[in-house]
Amino acid sequence: MSRGEILAIIQGSPIAGRTAGIVTNVLSRAVGLAKVLVVTPGPWRGPVPEGWEGSVALVPREDRWADQILKVARESGCRWLVAPSYMDRYLPGVFETVEATGGASDHAVIGPCLVKTGAAPAKVGPDPFTFDFFRLMFGQNYIAPGAVFLSAAQFVANGGFDRRFPTAAVLEYLLRCGAGGSVLSVSKPFLETDALPFLGIPPEYAGRYAIEAALVAQEASCIPFTPGTAAGVAAALRDAIRHPDHAFAFGAGSGDLGYHWRDLGHRMIREDLGLPSATPLAAIKEKESAPTRWQLFKWAVRGRTPRPVWNALKRTKRAYQGFTAPLP
Repeated sequence: MSRGEILAIIQGSPIAGRTAGIVTNVLSRAVGLAKVLVVTPGPWRGPVPEGWEGSVALVPREDRWADQILKVARESGCRWLVAPSYMDRYLPGVFETVEATGGASDHAVIGPCLVKTGAAPAKVGPDPFTFDFFRLMFGQNYIAPGAVFLSAAQFVANGGFDRRFPTAAVLEYLLRCGAGGSVLSVSKPFLETDALPFLGIPPEYAGRYAIEAALVAQEASCIPFTPGTAAGVAAALRDAIRHPDHAFAFGAGSGDLGYHWRDLGHRMIREDLGLPSATPLAAIKEKESAPTRWQLFKWAVRGRTPRPVWNALKRTKRAYQGFTAPLP
């Protein structure tokens, strides 16, 4: 593994070719500045790609992935930790920019992204950065996880990521621990990424990320449902998911992004919750029909609630209905 002050942890994709793109990009941009660790879904099979020998460490993902990353961050000796996805591509000079911010104190470094929209890429990012969770969730999410270089020392001191939120780990960490340490916001774009439906989040994890981010924001607000959290839940789970606020900033058409959110969101949320691809109404009416907002919300809650708790809630509901229903 190469020497450097930046530890790049890349979650390997089970689809061949996706992981290689971001690994090659990091190796070309961070020569001598970063250590590269690829966490694979299982044991690595087949030959190691050319150029990875001696530069990239390959380890299988453990069940307690948060503990695994915390241990790696503690033993790496690096100053910063970053977790890009296979959709990200770093721009020239990014790792040099982060290293140049080094000083006596520990701090995180966060930069904007160039979002590909089919035309000229648009800049979306923090200027300055704020810990307001209303800005960090759903339609107002203006950072990508790969553009967040966390302080390794602060990361270890704060206990690392929360393993309850595997796809929204960086967002959860920032809301839980970010305000307790210094953060440097850089105006220079760090990377190019996609924003369909979330900045830097692979499309196959969109549904799960939406649900986890809603729960993270709910915890950060310390109130069951604030107006901002409720708006985020509705934006991610309702039948026609609205356009994110930054869609207008980078010139998306009035229908392109909205249709993508609606179709992709429905499919991914149902898959993440273990539901069939067709809705229950489709089986009843023998044709596909969009679920209601209440159904989507109930499915989301059911998917996150332990079975004994869910069964107790159902029994409570039946008992309440039995006591309150009029006598025949």
